[in-house]
Amino acid sequence: MADIDNTGGSDAASSTSQSFEEIYGVASSGSRDITTGNQFVMNAGMSPVPSYNFMLRVEGVMDLPCRSIRAFSKEVEFELIQEGGLNDYVHMRRKPISKPFYFEVERYIGVDYIDPLPLGAELLLPVILLVSRNPNNFGAASRVYTFTGCTVTKKEYGQMDAEKSGLFIETTTIAYRELLCVDAPWSEAIPFLPNDPNPKRSQMMEAAKTEAQTAQAEAQKQAAANAKQADADRLAREAQLKKDQQVLNDATGDAAEKARQAEEDALRAEREAQVELDRKTIEDQTGEAAQQRREREEAALSAEREKQAAADKQAREQAIEQALAQQDAENSVGSDGMVAASTSEES
Repeated sequence: MADIDNTGGSDAASSTSQSFEEIYGVASSGSRDITTGNQFVMNAGMSPVPSYNFMLRVEGVMDLPCRSIRAFSKEVEFELIQEGGLNDYVHMRRKPISKPFYFEVERYIGVDYIDPLPLGAELLLPVILLVSRNPNNFGAASRVYTFTGCTVTKKEYGQMDAEKSGLFIETTTIAYRELLCVDAPWSEAIPFLPNDPNPKRSQMMEAAKTEAQTAQAEAQKQAAANAKQADADRLAREAQLKKDQQVLNDATGDAAEKARQAEEDALRAEREAQVELDRKTIEDQTGEAAQQRREREEAALSAEREKQAAADKQAREQAIEQALAQQDAENSVGSDGMVAASTSEES
């Protein structure tokens, strides 16, 4: 087992109760040495190289954006020889290569003015495949594949389908002779110190510190922006308040008061004139109607008086006639009695 040196980790643990794994999300690798005192095989705690940060360089000057590089291989051919009486293994003898090696490149169509890999092209310079730990940082590539003796042998164009969306892709097959692979294990930007037992942890702590500083700077920038916006809003409110105050002052000034008074006087005079006109109109209409009503009443009264006079006259005449008739009757009765008395006397 490897000896784990936790001296560096105690400094980080002194300021917080959380462990290194809880703080940074990864396990501390402790010492870089896999075995005690082994300076040839080391576990430097590097991050694995991702497979999505890559670039293809053709003829030393053209850097091609690629969709993918399909898996490629480099192999050696051997001839197997069986020895009589030997049953445990066979003899292997290397033989000449009988076929070229291939790798395939998938690229998007429409990103170049000219095709850097035309069919049948025999490339003069090696094709270089750069793989980096960080995007757009191929100056410190972690691994470099160099393909020599390259010839473009095949072009295959992707399927087109009108019923679904997608990008048009072409696949280029390149035959090569030799493959050289070069590693750069220290391509990761790690602040390596001779006495640092765990450079990966130091890098992560430095990254956390940088992130905290960046977050603090962003917070200060946001606070300054908020303060500036608050000042702008305050100035805008003050300007609007002054404008409203000026409008109010103009509305409540002497000139405005005189204008309002004059307007009210004119409106009052107009109302009084209208009332007087309505009164005269009503009086005129009322006088004519009253005259006509009086005339009608007088006419009706005269007719009623004439009718009453005629009725009274007729009643008097009837009373006179009745009195005359009664008197005549009485006179007739008296004369009959006198005749009878005289007759009895004579008897």
